[in-house]
Amino acid sequence: MNQLKLEEREEQFCLFYRETGNGKEAALAAGYPARTAGKEALALLADKRIQRRLGQLRRAGKSYREDEIAAGLRRLAFGPVNDAVRLAVLGREISPAELERLDLYCLSELKVGEKGIEMKFFDRQKAFALLRELDAGKAAGERSSFYEALEQGAAAFRAEDGKDG
Repeated sequence: MNQLKLEEREEQFCLFYRETGNGKEAALAAGYPARTAGKEALALLADKRIQRRLGQLRRAGKSYREDEIAAGLRRLAFGPVNDAVRLAVLGREISPAELERLDLYCLSELKVGEKGIEMKFFDRQKAFALLRELDAGKAAGERSSFYEALEQGAAAFRAEDGKDG
């Protein structure tokens, strides 16, 4: 239900962003040009209409499927860190265009200060452990407690978010 007078491409951006949580990927998938997708995503996410639409989509709820969760965990567990290392080594020498092309999915935190760049990575061992738990649940033919906890947390978040308006 698009009552916010969004253009079709803006609505597509919102839907893709809800699925991926990645602005640049959502902008690309919605048809924005590759050379400006990062900047477009930032501008869209700053737009109040887009923020309201994303809030509507979040409140409408989306229960992530177990295979989507597993795909994200696999990316954390097995994904390359090459681009993060490149950023750490080259630092401010990387152009904005190069920076937009870097895959930094493995980073949980990034700080740029006077002394350089500080990076924190997601814990690969935890990702492996969670993948094992998901696989064990599938093998047993039942849902894992991890997946159930995610769903309960998402339901609580939606309920709390609904109280705020």
